[in-house]
Amino acid sequence: MRRASSAFREFLQSYLHSQQLRLASSLLVLCENYNKRKKKNRGGWVREWVLRRENYGTYNNLLNELRIEDAQQFKNFIGMLAVDLEELLSKVSTRIKKQDTHLRASISPGERMVTSKRQCRGRAFGSSCESTYEAV
Repeated sequence: MRRASSAFREFLQSYLHSQQLRLASSLLVLCENYNKRKKKNRGGWVREWVLRRENYGTYNNLLNELRIEDAQQFKNFIGMLAVDLEELLSKVSTRIKKQDTHLRASISPGERMVTSKRQCRGRAFGSSCESTYEAV
């Protein structure tokens, strides 16, 4: 009887040892797969054309030209004179300014106000899209 119990004990020990080896090897494979997996490409947070907004956008180009060359067209485009817009912007810019992030620069208070002002005047979305690179 002792032989049977010692044989069973040896069988049980070898079985548990093989189970532990299987478990350890499975964990090793899982860890290797976890370390090898590719990270997601997070480079698409900002579209390329949005990055060119400072160079080609309505706010930076068209409004500066209208402000300098044609005050009446500026008033038609925005709905107020440039002086009034600057005064209003100086009063509310601290409240409408958003914080820049490490991913992208925020839309300036002036650009936010001009876009909102145009939308309040009843400009259709299509007409604001026709203005090149205008931030919505």
